[in-house]
Amino acid sequence: MRYEYVVSKLLSEDYPVMLVGNVGTGKTSTAVSVMESCDKHKFCVLSVNMSAQTTAAGLQESIENRTEKRTKTQFLPIGGKRMICFMDDFNMPAKDTYGSQPPLELIRQWIDYKYWFNRKTQQKIYVQNTLLMAAMGPPGGGRQMISSRTQSRFVLLNLTFPTQETIVRIFGSMLRQKLEIFSNEVREMWLPITQCTIYLYVAVIGKMLPTPNKSHYLFNLRDISKVFQGLLRSSQELQTKKSFFLRLWIHECFRVFCDRLVDDTDYLWFLNTINDTLGKHFEVTFHSLCPSKLPPLFGDFVHPQGFYEDLEIDALRTYMKAQLNEFNNFPAMTRMNLVFFKEAIEQVVRILRVISQPRGHILNMGIGGSGRQVLAKLAAFILEMGIFQIEVTKKYKTSDLREDLKNLYKLTGIKQRTTIFIFSSEQIAEVSFLEIINNMLSTAEINLFKSDEFDELKSELERPAKKAGIVITTESMYSFFMLNVRDFMHIALCFSPIGENFRSYIRQYPALLSSTTPNWFRLWPQEALLEVASHFMHGFKLNVLVPGKEDEKNRDSLVITTESVLHRDIAHAFSIIHSSVVKMSDLMLQQVKRYNYVTSPNYLQLVSGFKELLEKKRLEVSTAANRLRNGLSKIAETQEKVSLMSEELKISSEQVKILAKECEEFISMIEIQKTEATEQKEKVDAEAVIIRREEVICLDLAATARADLEVVMPMIDAAVKALDALNKKDIAEVKSYGRPPMKIEKVMEAVLILLGKEPTWENAKKVLSESTFLNDLKNFDRDHVSDKTLKRIAMYTKNPELEPDKVAVVSVACKSLMQWIMAIENYGKVYRIVAPKQEKLDNAIRSLEEKQAALAAAKKKLEELQAVIEELYRQLNEKTQLLNELRAKEERLRKQLERAIILVESLSGERERWIETVAQLDLSFEKLPGDCLLSIAFMSYLGAFDTKYREDLLSKWSQLIKDLLIPVTSELKITTFLSDAVSIREWNIQGLPADDLSTENGVIVSQGSRWPLVIDPQMQANNWIKNMEELNQLIIIDFGMIDYIRQLERAVKEGLPVLLQNVGENLDQAINPILRRSFTIQSGEKLLKFNDKYISYNDQFRFYITTKIANPHYPPEISSKTTIVNFALKQDGLEAQLLGIIVRKEKPALEEQKDELVLTIARNKRTLIDLDNEILRLLNESRGSLLDDDELFSTLQKSRQTSVLVKESLTIAEVTEVEIDAARQEYKPASERAAILFFVLMDMSKIDPMYVFSLAAYILLFTHSIERSPRNQLVHERIQNINDYHTYSVYRNTCRGLFERHKLLFSIHMTAKILSNAGKLMEDEYDFILKGGIVLDKQGQAPNPAPWWINEQNWDNITELDKVSGFHGIIDSFEQNVKSWNGSL
Repeated sequence: MRYEYVVSKLLSEDYPVMLVGNVGTGKTSTAVSVMESCDKHKFCVLSVNMSAQTTAAGLQESIENRTEKRTKTQFLPIGGKRMICFMDDFNMPAKDTYGSQPPLELIRQWIDYKYWFNRKTQQKIYVQNTLLMAAMGPPGGGRQMISSRTQSRFVLLNLTFPTQETIVRIFGSMLRQKLEIFSNEVREMWLPITQCTIYLYVAVIGKMLPTPNKSHYLFNLRDISKVFQGLLRSSQELQTKKSFFLRLWIHECFRVFCDRLVDDTDYLWFLNTINDTLGKHFEVTFHSLCPSKLPPLFGDFVHPQGFYEDLEIDALRTYMKAQLNEFNNFPAMTRMNLVFFKEAIEQVVRILRVISQPRGHILNMGIGGSGRQVLAKLAAFILEMGIFQIEVTKKYKTSDLREDLKNLYKLTGIKQRTTIFIFSSEQIAEVSFLEIINNMLSTAEINLFKSDEFDELKSELERPAKKAGIVITTESMYSFFMLNVRDFMHIALCFSPIGENFRSYIRQYPALLSSTTPNWFRLWPQEALLEVASHFMHGFKLNVLVPGKEDEKNRDSLVITTESVLHRDIAHAFSIIHSSVVKMSDLMLQQVKRYNYVTSPNYLQLVSGFKELLEKKRLEVSTAANRLRNGLSKIAETQEKVSLMSEELKISSEQVKILAKECEEFISMIEIQKTEATEQKEKVDAEAVIIRREEVICLDLAATARADLEVVMPMIDAAVKALDALNKKDIAEVKSYGRPPMKIEKVMEAVLILLGKEPTWENAKKVLSESTFLNDLKNFDRDHVSDKTLKRIAMYTKNPELEPDKVAVVSVACKSLMQWIMAIENYGKVYRIVAPKQEKLDNAIRSLEEKQAALAAAKKKLEELQAVIEELYRQLNEKTQLLNELRAKEERLRKQLERAIILVESLSGERERWIETVAQLDLSFEKLPGDCLLSIAFMSYLGAFDTKYREDLLSKWSQLIKDLLIPVTSELKITTFLSDAVSIREWNIQGLPADDLSTENGVIVSQGSRWPLVIDPQMQANNWIKNMEELNQLIIIDFGMIDYIRQLERAVKEGLPVLLQNVGENLDQAINPILRRSFTIQSGEKLLKFNDKYISYNDQFRFYITTKIANPHYPPEISSKTTIVNFALKQDGLEAQLLGIIVRKEKPALEEQKDELVLTIARNKRTLIDLDNEILRLLNESRGSLLDDDELFSTLQKSRQTSVLVKESLTIAEVTEVEIDAARQEYKPASERAAILFFVLMDMSKIDPMYVFSLAAYILLFTHSIERSPRNQLVHERIQNINDYHTYSVYRNTCRGLFERHKLLFSIHMTAKILSNAGKLMEDEYDFILKGGIVLDKQGQAPNPAPWWINEQNWDNITELDKVSGFHGIIDSFEQNVKSWNGSL
């Protein structure tokens, strides 16, 4: 209160005030209290949080943005008020070249002259009605010593650290008030709890001091307030006992003080300290309150009423699994696969505790892949917060960040949505980002919106402002907006503590630590590693039977037990392997100063990579074994068929003979039947000719008769038609006459005469009464009218009165009858003429029919004969076909027998080899779990190590796997397990050095699951990659190219290989999507978001990254996304290269022959593999018997012949290669000397990092030495000349670049290496000269016989020299001959 009163009075008198004091003394809170106590109608406030990156222009802009322009040069606060400008961390801005702090100088100028200048027009700007207030801590860390001139413009108030009584009164009062409603047991704890907290705080700040590796070990009174902030969340329903409340206090102390501790030593110290504190003030121990020996966990996110309760790990695990499942099923959320081991659960609870508090921000510190971001996302989801993140690209700048943050501020300030902003150190594209984050943490004021932009937001802000009772003015609405932002925005910073950057961030941007709760992510402990491995291995089958042998009952009843044991042991091996790499990385850092970070993603890739590799190898081995088994079964089947086919061939030959005889008998029978049929056919043909003649005669007679009849037939037809026209009425009319007219009577008489009845009217009426009368007339037998009848009716037909037309006058019906009578008469007359002819015709027809019947009978007999012949022919055809089939079968059997003999003979050698190979493959299948475990560990972890560390780790891992009884191949060759000898030889041809280290690196580069980042100071890997991918349209880029992003994008789409060369220790953020392989599957197509858009990803794409830095320091974020491969140069690899150079110079024909042989051998070995694969493919793809496939047999024969030729050629080539190598070895001493000298040069970098030598330049020097050294016909003399010349040349050229003091050291080292290689150097003596004698056991050391002239160090050297071979007894000599030694020395 005293400070607030003084500051208020000073401000009221327009005095600038500066508050000075240590962190936690209340500077900021005092200033805030003063500003809040001012009349809001008269004063407005502006808080500016300054940092090392604060600029004078930025500070000027911040102040001008809160004012309005009244005249051209006059600026006043908005609304006619007076503005209080508070500048926190006033001494944080960095000094410039001249030692000044531009922002502070701007303030000093403003105080002195009341104006500053417009930065564009250079006009004076007067900012009036403004009061200044500043706060700063004492110089140190990132804080600067401000100039005396600036300091003199302020009234300084020094705020001292409050006394313990004051602290107790402040915090104790709050706690006592909270506990008033609790039980008596708990209510009385307010004072001892307060004292305990202060005691613990004092102990922590006294012990946990900041160091370069613990720069965040900064504590202040805010930490005490955070403890009490947690205690005030207690509830009387849950904290009913003293022990319950003490557990809450322990939890809060651990969260505030312990969560930032980095190692076990500090943790154990804190645990002991809190135990001592509890014992001192409450007479209880930590272990009595926490039987599990673990600090308790409290949270309010599980309890339905939001109580801050004590949580159990198992219940939390179940709860978080449910929340994770809900998170993964939530729309637009990227799925996460998390394992909730104890430490992960604790981290989530820590984050939840912080971000659930008002204006709670958290600083997650841990290496990349430790879960900093994903756990923050899950915690935000549990609290139903929105998640906001930025996406950094190559072109992402500060302006882009500010635009993204506008969306965040709108979400929190206008829509009042609780949102967490997750920001990682990888996203710091520009340093100015941290200035913005620093201000967001402290005041949230970052000048995002200009006045016109904020005017646009007012309409959206009015409704929530009115609801909150805010006066609708620009200033009040802006204050309301910023208040919402601070209340609804939480920030989770995810920073890596590795390197100098983090320390500088903490030092230059104090709000990163002071406004957040630090939370350290430690490396996963052994239990966590085991749990993660078990989780991801769950359900994966390890104990698998050898495919093709499943039916063998070679497993006991403990299969399930064996499976569970394998799961347990392999998970244990995973954890041990990971931990061993961490230890070896620390050892490598100590010994050779090379950094290698082992991250959680490395471990996850170890586990997932093991599963993938094991599945792949199982498929590969089982496929190869089954192909061989199938080939063997085909060969065995062929062998079995040889004897069967011989017997079958004999039976088939007998059947052919019998069937051939039957066919001959059938042919004889057919000939007899054919003769008889021919005779019958001739007879039938003769009769057919006669019958055809008679048929002609009959046809002529029929035609004559038909012509005569055709004359009268029309009349008959006309009469019938006339009869058809009559009906019953017409007949009834005629019949109705009692006495008919004469004409009718006469007509009826004629009708009766023709009908053969008495021509009376009575008969006529009877006839007319018959129903069939007309039909009888129509069907009248006109062919048999007698002559008598014709004469009688002639009297009527010749009577002129009876003409039809005249009769029609009397009766129409009688007219028709008269017409019929006349037609019958005419027909009868004509028929008398036609009848003889008809009779003759009938006789002819009868004769013809008889002859035709005889002919038909003859034809039938002929047909029967022909049918018999056809049946005989059919039977003959069947027997002939069967005979042909038997002959074909006989031929096929004979051919198959020949083929079977050929196949069995030609594949007999392959059969033995295949049987052996199948047995080896079956054995290797059983050993796959251990082999894959060792291989995937090799690929996941060992790329960054050189040979020494690799061999050490592999030896430990192999022994571990054997001790755990995991099936593994003894003396496993990892390079051939992951690749093959032919591919490795091709790599050597393409430029990969032939030493083991380079071969291993080649396997890691080509088989690794992450893109390789190759440390390649001598450009060996670079050249190899270029040669290897040359035919695949390799694209070579570097970060200096303008269009490298476009080239990379094209390669990803088209599936082309890319070599990114000459990178530094930092990689462009733009390539992160490629390194992370962040794929999205859409409509079956793999997409990658790259360069701000989604592009299709081609699986043929390959990405190589190389650096020429010999010992780079890559952060964990890069290590977890790439496979770092150390392409260190090895002496044996360099010797091989130099030997090739010298032989090519001395005997070019020999070296050319060697090169050609290497290519030939590689080509032939590849051909043999291809041929073997082709034979197996043909055997596997064949259906049925091998002996039936002509094409298959032909191809197998050709493949076999080619294989024999290639093997012969390969044998000759390998023998020739041995001879050539023997000839080349004559020059090996020269290559050995040159390689030794190069590694002497490499060792000089340990003396001074400036001494860096290029292999390319050294090879050029070696080539010049070969060319310029004296010639000699004798090879050993020639080699000696080359060695002498080159040794001197190396010495002379190297000394030009050495400091004078290092030249002698270089000479000694070069000489020692040459002598050591020749076996002429006593290693123990040389080692003693270099290191001297260090006596570890002083008590067992012999006494110094002459201390007056032999000092302690010299005597130590003498006593240790006595242990060196050749100097035993030197101590006795000194003791016995002190004077002699004194005289000689």
